Amino acid sequence: MSIHENLLGGPPPTHLPDDPEPRELLASGATAAEVAGRYPTSSLAWARLADEAFERDSVVESYAYARTGYHRGLDALRRNGWKGHGPVPWEHGTTCDCSISAFRAAVAA
Repeated sequence: MSIHENLLGGPPPTHLPDDPEPRELLASGATAAEVAGRYPTSSLAWARLADEAFERDSVVESYAYARTGYHRGLDALRRNGWKGHGPVPWEHGTTCDCSISAFRAAVAA
């Protein structure tokens, strides 16, 4: 038995497919607004916009960006079979982007 084995049963973990284009654009110097405009489903781009707004003390704007990223992440999870429950591993790269947006929303709230 594994330490992290789910003893209660339930659905298998939901993993999102890799989404390298937004990450690569941000790494190459594109602004978060440019990336969000080109890839509006990217939770990472919305999380970066939330960070930028929070750094300017635009807390309401930060919260709005973070909530958008969080909901784009929920949409992606549902497209990949998640039914609103079951494990969504943090360590999986693209899933992490969704989690970051959820965290940013909590911080701005």
